[in-house]
Amino acid sequence: MNRLSFRQWLRAWMRQHPREHNPLVWDLACDAIRDGTWPRGPGSLARYEAYLRHEHACPGAIEALHEAWSLYCDDPDRVTA
Repeated sequence: MNRLSFRQWLRAWMRQHPREHNPLVWDLACDAIRDGTWPRGPGSLARYEAYLRHEHACPGAIEALHEAWSLYCDDPDRVTA
């Protein structure tokens, strides 16, 4: 079994949910997917938060990250066979 990376999960999450479902997380997902310097591979909340802070992200982006990370951790579908 493989665990989806956070970035892979964000991409899958966007395909399953319209923007109106959760605009904060949706916007974060768009930004992460388009960002060529977004951390790749295994990560942690601390790693992604440090990246956003390094990039001078607004408080709303940090809030969206925490919300998205919580959804990611609670999603049983983040593990693939």
